[in-house]
Amino acid sequence: MTAKEFLMRGINLDKRIRAKEEQIQYLRDRQESVSAAFTHASSKTGGKRDRLGDISASVIDLIDEYAAEITELLSVKAEIKRVIDGVESEDYRLLLSLRYESFKTLDEVAVDMGLSLRQIMRKHKNILRILDNVIECHTLDMI
Repeated sequence: MTAKEFLMRGINLDKRIRAKEEQIQYLRDRQESVSAAFTHASSKTGGKRDRLGDISASVIDLIDEYAAEITELLSVKAEIKRVIDGVESEDYRLLLSLRYESFKTLDEVAVDMGLSLRQIMRKHKNILRILDNVIECHTLDMI
């Protein structure tokens, strides 16, 4: 695993969590509309499936997945923080923290650090190269 792959795990998990939040909200909206429809309609459901129950079950399943992914994100962020805290250069630590702990884009990092995007990209490339060696050595120690 490269340093970038290692560090991107948090960002990717955060994106999956945000997608789950949207899915949960969508299903809750559907749940409300189905519930409202049942309130206004008479009990002529006949042999139709319980749509409200199906939607509720889907929401509960998604919430369980959501909670598991948040737990995983916290664990991944702790691993990433340990790596970042081990970096000697304050500039590199700040860059990595903004990018991989705060999930900012390199453009946003550049603005926050008062540097050009080109400078940030160069620093980012350099620190990833250094971290590749650190992660490779750490992985070899674990084998």
